[in-house]
Amino acid sequence: LGLLVFPSKLIPVAGIGLFICFVLMFLARPMAVLICLLPFRKMPIKERVMLSWVGLRGSVPIILATFPLISGVQKADMIFNVVFFVVLTSVLAQGSSIPFFARRLGVYAPLESLPEPPEAVAGKEEWEPLVKLKVLSGSAADGKQIADLNLPDDTWIAVLRREGHPIRPGGSTVLKGGDLLSVQSSGPSLDLLRSLVEKKEIASDDNEPEQQIIPRG
Repeated sequence: LGLLVFPSKLIPVAGIGLFICFVLMFLARPMAVLICLLPFRKMPIKERVMLSWVGLRGSVPIILATFPLISGVQKADMIFNVVFFVVLTSVLAQGSSIPFFARRLGVYAPLESLPEPPEAVAGKEEWEPLVKLKVLSGSAADGKQIADLNLPDDTWIAVLRREGHPIRPGGSTVLKGGDLLSVQSSGPSLDLLRSLVEKKEIASDDNEPEQQIIPRG
């Protein structure tokens, strides 16, 4: 839009442009804001004044000012130059003074960075990127629900792939041999999960038949 205006053509319209800026900034805009905010009676007057002051004009008025140029309206160049001058002056004058007016009105609220949760700060350097694990048939995790594995709080199974198809894992999801898990976890917890899914369980000797003891004599 700036390619349509020449700085030399803004000087002749500076007088009428400054007059329009004064009317907009101190009369028209404050009156319009105060009227629109009449239903909100609990809003402090300082905040209403601040709203009327930050009503900056942007590119929309300049775009609308191009319509007379397209339509070939008489003195369309002057209309466009005036609108461009008003927008530029309003942004420069009001935009640069917003912090000053906010402090004077007592509505200045600087942004504060939110503190990170202590758990995230403590474990930030220990966390590893997503690791892919494969559930081995006969492992401790084979045929069990994810909730039954009692995974640590810092372990999260993001994606489960079964036969090439992604599955959203939940606590009731039953793991099967051959499943591929995309996991995010810290080092010790990751080792624990790896032992559950990638190692076969050792067969217990409880089911073996007991040997019969024959007394002598």
